[in-house]
Amino acid sequence: MIAKVILIPLILYLIGIIFNSTIAGNAFAAIDPFNNTINLGIDSKHKNNCDENGTGVNNAFCQDITGTTTGSINMHGENNKLSADFNTNQIQECDESDDGDNNAVCSNSSINSLDSIDVFGKNNKVNVDVETKQTNDCNERRIGDNNSVCINDSQNIITNLALTGDNNDFNLGISPTEQSNHCDDNSDGDNISKCSNISHLIVP
Repeated sequence: MIAKVILIPLILYLIGIIFNSTIAGNAFAAIDPFNNTINLGIDSKHKNNCDENGTGVNNAFCQDITGTTTGSINMHGENNKLSADFNTNQIQECDESDDGDNNAVCSNSSINSLDSIDVFGKNNKVNVDVETKQTNDCNERRIGDNNSVCINDSQNIITNLALTGDNNDFNLGISPTEQSNHCDDNSDGDNISKCSNISHLIVP
């Protein structure tokens, strides 16, 4: 976990914060003299199991992609709080367990985009919560090649948010995205399955 605290005087303007969460987790926090607080948390976990366990060549291609971007975050007032959490968990299980080559192509992609946020007033709370879990389980367990192609693609795009007034609670909890491909082959033969899940969400 990496935590950064930035002290910014006067009105808080955060422009073009870009996260590429290729590490276990990121966190960002900012405060100002008007008691406006911003907490951005990114937690990404990835696991690739793309093994060749028998006689054969391991040509497997397994990748996990996670990207999170934010636009400007502007607080005009005092005692306003913004909390945004992005959690991603991605797993690949694309093995070849007996005689044969592992030619599997397995990919998980999770892209989150949070456009600009503007808050005018005081004592406002804004909460954004995005959770993504994606699994590829595409094994060849007996004699034969693993030629499977398994893809999960998730995109969550949150467009501009504007909040005006005092003492407001705004909760944007996107229903968790959970996508799984279970495309194993347990017979004597090649795994030629083609499996994919695509979820693209734009809010509002």
